[in-house]
Amino acid sequence: MLKQTRLGEFVRELEAINEIDVWLLTAGEQSVIEFVANLQRAQLEKGQRPDGTNFPDYSETSVNVYGKEDGPIKWEDSGYFYEHISALVRPDFLEITNEGTIDEITGQRFDLEIRFNEEIIGLDQDSMAELTDKIKDKYIDLIRKVLQIG
Repeated sequence: MLKQTRLGEFVRELEAINEIDVWLLTAGEQSVIEFVANLQRAQLEKGQRPDGTNFPDYSETSVNVYGKEDGPIKWEDSGYFYEHISALVRPDFLEITNEGTIDEITGQRFDLEIRFNEEIIGLDQDSMAELTDKIKDKYIDLIRKVLQIG
């Protein structure tokens, strides 16, 4: 009897929702991918590690000879590194990716994290909270659309 009511129909629609599909549709949206990359860039521009602490300050030589700003390392020499930050959506997480940077002398690409033995890529707690809010809103909107409510 319940199956023939609107509530029964609602339950069938709810059962049909595949959580992974909803995740992939919401987190995989281009605006979310760009949001993740922008969060990562903003964090690096502040000189912050994934754990929220600051990277070490630029050396005196970097500041005086190479013109770096006094303060934490920002990993932005050529712009190549920042431009190539992106995100890949996996079934149960988002992976922030990058293509490293280009050595100005050799022209070869290299991975900054490997060369400097430093964790550079990853969102801190504040950035994760912002991302969670964005994905949550999109997730709820998609569920409402699927269930035809709100």
